[in-house]
Amino acid sequence: MVNYAVTPMAGHFAQEGRSYALVAACAAGATLLLVRAVAGAAWCPYGLVVAATCLLHELAVLVLLAHALTLAHARVPRAPTTSPPSPPSPRAN
Repeated sequence: MVNYAVTPMAGHFAQEGRSYALVAACAAGATLLLVRAVAGAAWCPYGLVVAATCLLHELAVLVLLAHALTLAHARVPRAPTTSPPSPPSPRAN
């Protein structure tokens, strides 16, 4: 987080008056909620924060793309689904 504060682009946009602080905070919060959701927490708060972030700035959709690529790269398994047991196979005599 400290690296972000000293980045020249962050300083440039802060001086220009176009504040992206809320979008950056929402993106960081969404990332935290993603880590918690993967660990077993609910996914609903993550979805709400990502939706709010995307409403704040149109390019924040790239955060969602980055999270999807992260999940694919980490190969996070999906939640197990319950399926009915398969019938026993007939015995060949």
